[in-house]
Amino acid sequence: FAAEYAYGEESDYGYSTLKWALANKVPEGTYEIRVDAECHPQLGGPADMDLYSTPILSGVIDLTPPEQYGGALPLRESVLVGEELAVVFTEPVRCEAFDLAVTVDDIDVELDRNDPPIQIVCDGRKVGFQIDPTKINVEDWIGMNFTVEMGKISTANIESKSNVFDLNGNAIERNVKFEKTFANIDLNQASTSFTVTLNNMNHCSNVSSQMCSDEIKETITTLLILSPNDSNRIEVESVSQGSGSAVSARIKMLPTNNEGRRLRQSKALSKSVSDTNHSVGLFRELQKAVEEEQSKARILVAADTESPGLHPGIVSIGEMKIMPGQSDMKLVKTDPGMQEEEEELYRYASMKGTGGSSQPIMSKVERKTMIDEIKKEERSMVKEIENKSKIREKAIMNEIKDSKTREETMIIREEVMMNEIKDSKVREEAMMNKINDFKTREETMM
Repeated sequence: FAAEYAYGEESDYGYSTLKWALANKVPEGTYEIRVDAECHPQLGGPADMDLYSTPILSGVIDLTPPEQYGGALPLRESVLVGEELAVVFTEPVRCEAFDLAVTVDDIDVELDRNDPPIQIVCDGRKVGFQIDPTKINVEDWIGMNFTVEMGKISTANIESKSNVFDLNGNAIERNVKFEKTFANIDLNQASTSFTVTLNNMNHCSNVSSQMCSDEIKETITTLLILSPNDSNRIEVESVSQGSGSAVSARIKMLPTNNEGRRLRQSKALSKSVSDTNHSVGLFRELQKAVEEEQSKARILVAADTESPGLHPGIVSIGEMKIMPGQSDMKLVKTDPGMQEEEEELYRYASMKGTGGSSQPIMSKVERKTMIDEIKKEERSMVKEIENKSKIREKAIMNEIKDSKTREETMIIREEVMMNEIKDSKVREEAMMNKINDFKTREETMM
């Protein structure tokens, strides 16, 4: 390209600057670049005075923007509040650079990526987020349609500089947009699971012991002031050792027995009933109780300067997930026709680096169309083979028939010849008889 990059005049210090326009001139990829400068005419001194080479610089030529790969995950229309939603791209992207807007028109809510309920999970080519159910009123969101937009979102007054960029700074050409619905599950039949961190438990030196689980359960039921019957709704699923004297436990909160058998109510009626009976409402009560206890603990720690931080109890609560009842499981189950496509998208999303298949993932309909076309071609080939086979079979049968005809003709000819031979013998015998008769008459005359 030397002729295309001729430099201008040198500066007073002997420097010359040029721009190296590589776009559409060399293929994309990783390159190592070195510049050699040689004096013309040579100065007549040592060779190293007439020639200079720069250090080798490594770089990437990448002008291809990322694109969305397949549909938003999960592929089904209904999702749970708190469930991760993800978009897969054709290559790894930068996590920190894009705008995100979640709009729920019916309740006049619009969130961006900086709002507390939004939790972004970004890994390689997959960008995911979820709505933290601990920071919203879940009942208001159940059954609501919502819209998600990701990319560059400007306002009337502000031009956004953000976007979905790949690792080399190429931006997507248009924003990602999709719509889904928060599944209209019955919270009275739903369970919740969450994580609590507790400090200074008396019986948790062995976190796998039943005494430790019982103490954790007792701590929760005491904070919630639950009756013995309702305390059975609290299950300690697992306990692990944290830092220092802290332990972490995964808790499951079950629906009440009577509420679990209740028929689904209308939204208006359900809001007229106390929402603290279902597991989500009970979780909120526990959240509130923990905050109050922490406030009291801070006051006590401030007053007791000799033994700060030794007050037992729950120090944090979070990672709440909502699990629908059995009758609502169908609302959050992916259609069997889309399961294979969804699994392929998750598999592709987990791939590291920029490698992998560049072929688009086919939907179930596309796969069925392709299979039908293959079967159609197979049937056509089979039919063609059968026709050719029939033609060959007919030709062979004709040959056999002609052969039989020739054989029959030969037999007839043989029979004719045999008859002719037989007739010839008869005539020969008749002639011999005449000769004999003639000889006999001749001898008699003598």
